[in-house]
Amino acid sequence: MSERCEGCGDSVRVAGGIGDIWTMDPTGTGGMTLEFTDVQESQSDSCSPSEARSDSEDDPEFFLCFDCIDALPDEPSAGDVAALD
Repeated sequence: MSERCEGCGDSVRVAGGIGDIWTMDPTGTGGMTLEFTDVQESQSDSCSPSEARSDSEDDPEFFLCFDCIDALPDEPSAGDVAALD
């Protein structure tokens, strides 16, 4: 099974599923899904993690190969994924 990387467009192997039960192929997954959340803090200066909220319906999600993940900056955003070639 494979999925297309949303950064470079390459086909990336996704491990798992019934087909992998019958093979001894040690090849693993070549990427992962990243979800960028927009955490909004409450009005107060001290906000506990339980007070922070994220609207998961608006959070962009991308499947990227490991090479594209490595090309992202240390604190990436959805815009950084769009800038990948």
